Amino acid sequence: MADQKVQITGKLVYNPRRDKLKKTRSHDEFFLVLELPDNIGVYYRHWLFRRFGLKVAPPAYGCHITILDGRQPVKKEFLDKWKAHEGKRITITYTPDVYQQWKFWCLPVISPELDTIRTELGFNTTKPLHITIGRME
Repeated sequence: MADQKVQITGKLVYNPRRDKLKKTRSHDEFFLVLELPDNIGVYYRHWLFRRFGLKVAPPAYGCHITILDGRQPVKKEFLDKWKAHEGKRITITYTPDVYQQWKFWCLPVISPELDTIRTELGFNTTKPLHITIGRME
């Protein structure tokens, strides 16, 4: 399946509301996600159950790609770029190769545009991006 690619469009959201998220990190104000339509998760969770009998719960905050997870602050010299793309719609490419990372189920993502945004904010782009589609129940 690795040669199959799918495109989907989402919306960039800086510091999205995460009411149930435990605020244990010191820099949670630097959280950046691409929110995606939930139907992508519904589709892949259905097939995980149908094919493997796995019950996978939807992500607490809907299908998304975490671009910055708030573990590190944006450095002072890059703060002028923070929120520069708020609400922008971005089309990404993913492959339907579902994999598990810790308790989460994910899809690998290719997005030069999201990588550029991480670079603009002073972060490296070697950490691969993924769509979070669900969590093990």
